[in-house]
Amino acid sequence: MKDPRALILYSDYLSDIAVPVLNKAGIKYFASKIDITVSIDEKLAKIYPSLIIIECYRNKKENLRLLKKCITAFKNSNIVFVTESGELNSCIKLIKAGADEVIFRSEIAAKINLFKELAGSLNYKKSAVENDSQNVANIGSWIFNMEQNELFWSDITKRLHEVPENYAPNIEDAINFYNEGWSRDKLLGSFNELTQTGKKVKLELPLTTAKNNKIWVSAKGEAQFIGEKCVRLFGTFQDITAQKLLEKQLRDSELKYQKVVEASSDIIWEIEIGTAVVHYVNINSAKTKSFQEFRLGRFLRLIHDEDRSRFIKSMRNNILNPELNTWNCQYRIKNRTGNYVWIDDNASIIRNREGKALRIIGAAKNVTEKKNYIKKVENQNAAFQKISWTQSHILRSPVVNILGLLGLLKAELKANTQPKEVKEIKEIISLLDFAAHKLDKTIKETVKQSSEALEVIESEGFLSSNPTISIEEGTFL
Repeated sequence: MKDPRALILYSDYLSDIAVPVLNKAGIKYFASKIDITVSIDEKLAKIYPSLIIIECYRNKKENLRLLKKCITAFKNSNIVFVTESGELNSCIKLIKAGADEVIFRSEIAAKINLFKELAGSLNYKKSAVENDSQNVANIGSWIFNMEQNELFWSDITKRLHEVPENYAPNIEDAINFYNEGWSRDKLLGSFNELTQTGKKVKLELPLTTAKNNKIWVSAKGEAQFIGEKCVRLFGTFQDITAQKLLEKQLRDSELKYQKVVEASSDIIWEIEIGTAVVHYVNINSAKTKSFQEFRLGRFLRLIHDEDRSRFIKSMRNNILNPELNTWNCQYRIKNRTGNYVWIDDNASIIRNREGKALRIIGAAKNVTEKKNYIKKVENQNAAFQKISWTQSHILRSPVVNILGLLGLLKAELKANTQPKEVKEIKEIISLLDFAAHKLDKTIKETVKQSSEALEVIESEGFLSSNPTISIEEGTFL
């Protein structure tokens, strides 16, 4: 009989009452009279049954001995004992020894559904426990009898392949569901190794369903050996398309984040509230591209004494205020060379639904050059202001005096009537008046130009040249 899934071991009556039940259930079987002189291994090597139905001996020790032989020969078979006596202690001993079920002869006809379930799966007890969780997780199962070349798919496995419930799978069609190329090659290579070495298989592969839908699946497999011969493969099958899509989104997101990070000159840092540990990465460091960590206390000690209390106070206030989700602070911090550098620090505060801060993620930019540039501009402003003041006060003072003296000379000229002297004085006054007014005009224009230059510098001078700051190794920490 081709591909029996049940083995009946009888001594008297069991074959007569079990065969009609198995036929009604559509379970293929092989019946063999119990002969303790025949090796159980030999029978199982021919049958590879999922279900073994054994007629109880009157000798209780022989029952336990037979059970042990069956378990040793094929540990994944489901074993049912049929008894006439129904002695409780004997039944309990069989169950404790590894039997899956002990039923009475009189109730065997009513156990048709039990036999169907036992014949359709390996490790019945384990499957019964996992059945609910697998349904929830949408995990199907499969069994491949290598001797008879028959493949069994559970209902979930059929549903995931989008085939009808009455679909009868075969190994060739099952392989062809996997995309041609690396996916199919990986499947074949892994399962060939499984049949040869028994190494468990766990694969994640793309597959095209019967309705031409593209999905990702997790296929797991194990092997059952009798001696050195692989007789059966079995495992699970799960749709992981949603998981794969999420992984792709995360990879895309990480790639975008990495590109942003690589284009920045910042130090990226993170603090888990309550841990007092700072995780950071120096983006422009030739040595560091992954996160490192150090204690928050050490970090605070590196901040300049004049800036430390302001830093702590501003961060604490923003953390404790549930309405604030950002933080900014500029401060000086000592680098590895012992010099202080200016940092412009901006961060986002991650909170839970209650507004409690959970994490702070920030970017610290070295703005030392910018600070020095601003300082330089401020010094230039001061110099221009001094020049302007000198021009408007120091230089114009003698001019004012000259103009005042000219006024006196003009008054004297009116009082003097000597023609010759008057002519000479007029010439002198004319020359002095021209020179004084020309000098006064020049000073006024210079003061005006200086004032205009100051306005330009103050409003946009340093903003028009904002250098890109590169954070070198050791600049921040």
